[in-house]
Amino acid sequence: MRFPQIVRPDPHSNYRQGQPVTKKIIWRVTPDFERKVLRCRAELVFDKPGTVVLDTNNLVILGASMHTNSWSIEYKQFEYDKNILSAPLQMEITDDCFFGRDDEGVPRYVIVVHYETAPDASGLHWLEPEQTLGGRKPFLYTQGQCLGARSFLPCQDTPSIRCPVTIHVTVPEGFIGVACGVPTDESIHCLDGTAVLEFKQAIPIPSYLIALAIGDMECRTLSERSTVCAERELVGQAAEVFADVEKFIAAGEELFGPYVWGQFNIVVLPAAFPFGGMENPGCVFVNAAVAAADKSQLEVIIHELAHHWTGNLVINATWDHFWLNEGWTVWATYMMMRKLFGDDVASLQLALMEVDLIRDLEEFADKPWHTQLRTELHGNDPLDSFSRVPYMKGCFFLLRIMAVIGEKTFLSIVRMYINAFSGRSITTNEFMMFLRNKLTQSELNKIKPWLWCYEAGMPEETPVIESNLMDSILAETVSGLSPAREVTASWNGSAWTYYLSQAARDESLSVALDNEYKLAISPDPDIRTEYLKLALETGAPCVWCPLEEFLSTQGRMKYIVPLYRAILKVNPAWAEATYNQLKAKYHAMARGRLDKIFADASATRVVVV
Repeated sequence: MRFPQIVRPDPHSNYRQGQPVTKKIIWRVTPDFERKVLRCRAELVFDKPGTVVLDTNNLVILGASMHTNSWSIEYKQFEYDKNILSAPLQMEITDDCFFGRDDEGVPRYVIVVHYETAPDASGLHWLEPEQTLGGRKPFLYTQGQCLGARSFLPCQDTPSIRCPVTIHVTVPEGFIGVACGVPTDESIHCLDGTAVLEFKQAIPIPSYLIALAIGDMECRTLSERSTVCAERELVGQAAEVFADVEKFIAAGEELFGPYVWGQFNIVVLPAAFPFGGMENPGCVFVNAAVAAADKSQLEVIIHELAHHWTGNLVINATWDHFWLNEGWTVWATYMMMRKLFGDDVASLQLALMEVDLIRDLEEFADKPWHTQLRTELHGNDPLDSFSRVPYMKGCFFLLRIMAVIGEKTFLSIVRMYINAFSGRSITTNEFMMFLRNKLTQSELNKIKPWLWCYEAGMPEETPVIESNLMDSILAETVSGLSPAREVTASWNGSAWTYYLSQAARDESLSVALDNEYKLAISPDPDIRTEYLKLALETGAPCVWCPLEEFLSTQGRMKYIVPLYRAILKVNPAWAEATYNQLKAKYHAMARGRLDKIFADASATRVVVV
């Protein structure tokens, strides 16, 4: 079989083979909450002189110089290139930029870039006080994945390049600042009340994992190697919900090997955060919903933890190979959930994700190339094809391998895989070659890895998810009646969400469920989302007020994207009016995805007319 060839090392970056490569980043950041910009100084260390073309997006470059003195160096910032999704910043690194050698004898060529970010930088989210639980102070967080880092840092913004990072962040009085890496003792407290905090990430990471958050937060210790930071109104509950995080780390170590990152710190962001979690090493971000009191969202914490083996140690070389991050991590999460909570709980979490996978496969019926594991995204924003496919198809692929060769053998191979590629960014082709070297031809013929990776849709050999817990929940959907309270008394948020996803699409059932359980205003956003979709699909009355309130307080794409899609099918005018009113509150990534959904819906209506 002929494998697809990459035209350039990364179709979404200006980096080219032969250019100087970033070996270290020292990033100094001062936030300006009034102007909604970061004032920054980026010290970039390269391995050799030459012409380097960095990725930027809407950065205001104020100047560039050598590290050793104030002499300026030549640079040119080009117009935005829609094919690479970047505004190239070309710089000449001369021999005069030489600044000695590192501990391994590699030469260091250093340039310093002074710049400001734009108020609408795609990788920054400036929240107003009313978007926080406390309502007292603004909040800022970054989101580098997939292409957001270039909007707050001039860099070689590709997963294929990774380097150590040191961050110095100036935090205003009364705020807490956290960043990827381990906090050091080098922090400085100034007379004006500000503090300059230092964080060091010694293990090389790609640009998309560079992260910081600043807000009215408080931190609590969970264990010797873990803390949680959250808004003061939520930190107590978060500390209680995440109290067993050390057990989670130990489970990961037993399965996959040592946890090498030192700290596993959790930062609970406001509900406007567009994802469930983000695996930034040293400061894992999670949405406020993950701190649910019934602990039904712990799967998110375990998923982000699992990334520290499958996604932070071994990383996809480009976003065409995203499944190597997420498919592996969903599988690793499943294995950790089994170990920690048993087969029933682990299988239910997979089943919930499979529901989303089925919907995404239907959505991509006319774009089957988006259902391949190895994609080709040249000139397209990776978020435009974001779905459960790389997560769940990738996980099912690995479960299929495990079923064929046996769990014990596969776990042994997984450790070999992590050890072989630790600290590297790899492609699907490299994984396939690794697999060929570990399995027999007979095993490969049964698994058909080429079919999983390079063909659209789901293979016939896709594993079936089964569990007694799922069977008991599905049994409650047969009658078409609202389940009795003695049955639901033992259900957590995940059980309710699965029930609602499988319930009969019947208006009388929708009404009965809300009358009995008040699901339209459930404090659990997963339950509320699934119920509101059910109500919209069945025409149940009296959902518009709770729907508008929910959309105005949530920013996670898992919730708002399917809800807007459902509303567009029944009341497009209301959907458009509500979105136009609320879109400024949403993260740029959420707005970009929703803008496309609304545009596609509008185009469809025009064609129908």
